Amino acid sequence: MIEFNLTAVLQLLHFVFLLWILNKFVFKGFFEVLDKRREMIEGEIQKAEKIRKDAEEFLEQAEEKLRKVNQESQRLLEEAHKRAEIIVEEAREKAKREGERIITAAQEEAERIKQEAQEAIKAAAVHMALNLTARILKRQLDEKAQKELMEEALRMIKARRDEML
Repeated sequence: MIEFNLTAVLQLLHFVFLLWILNKFVFKGFFEVLDKRREMIEGEIQKAEKIRKDAEEFLEQAEEKLRKVNQESQRLLEEAHKRAEIIVEEAREKAKREGERIITAAQEEAERIKQEAQEAIKAAAVHMALNLTARILKRQLDEKAQKELMEEALRMIKARRDEML
């Protein structure tokens, strides 16, 4: 059995008094510090969680912006290719029109030169005919000689005309 003597009772009272003093002065402060520390840690955890969520949102926004930039750059590239094709086609058409204009101008120039040559042939023929007539009149040849000179003049005119053409 358990014996209760005065020493045991005093020790029990000392222990209870010590617990009361510890509770009053030490444990309350200690538990207050622990509670403040726990609240501070929970606050830091909440801040860290908020920062993590903000970072995730920022990452999603950045990825979305990057996707939009990639789409825009792709669209701009396609648009640039289309514009380049249009410019090349316009240059081809312009070169074709310029070539046709040059060919037309060359044909017109050739026709003008041909007309000038024909005019020159006619002028030369008239000049030769006049010279021949003058020679005939100066010499006062007989009729047979005049006929031969006329035929020779016509042959010369035809030969010159053939050379010019």
